[in-house]
Amino acid sequence: MKKLRINVWQNRANTLTIFALFLLVVGSAYFLVPDLAAAHKRSVGESINSQRLAEVEQDTKQNNDLRLENPVRLSLPRLELEKEIKQGFYDKNSGRWTLDKQNAFWMNSSKTPLVYGHNIESVFKPLGGVAEDEILIVETGGGKTYLFKYVSDETVEPSAYAATQRFLPNTFLIMTCSGKRYENRRILHFLFVGELETPANHVRTS
Repeated sequence: MKKLRINVWQNRANTLTIFALFLLVVGSAYFLVPDLAAAHKRSVGESINSQRLAEVEQDTKQNNDLRLENPVRLSLPRLELEKEIKQGFYDKNSGRWTLDKQNAFWMNSSKTPLVYGHNIESVFKPLGGVAEDEILIVETGGGKTYLFKYVSDETVEPSAYAATQRFLPNTFLIMTCSGKRYENRRILHFLFVGELETPANHVRTS
């Protein structure tokens, strides 16, 4: 009887060990699969973005004096990312931002045009696949369409409000959370190319 009880406990222990390993594998996949997908997107982008950008520039009115007001929509065609832009607000006293799980938000108090949003699949998670010369298209409420290209990004602390108050000429910024626990803020820098003369939906995505 004693031996039978030992076997039962051993079987239970083995079952729990297998279940724990299963959870470990599933948990690892939860974090690794999006990272692998983003890495693949970056790799593809590195080989085609410059060519796509050159094609789009043919329909662009060259300009080196960005004056962007009231952005209402942004898109990164290759990443199939398109978001409406709502008016946002940052409360310095509470450290709170206007946010939801669907939209991007315009920080009109920033000295450089800046849009922000959650790092979730329905908002800015696809930005993990951004590569050099990634095309960004921004449409305004005044009917203008502007073309930008990705050049760099930086990581700052959530309390680094000053990072949003710098003046960077001919630059458009997108800010989202970063880090395994979303403890940092990633700011992507896009350089102004010019005003797009053809509709944004004519830009090829692949």
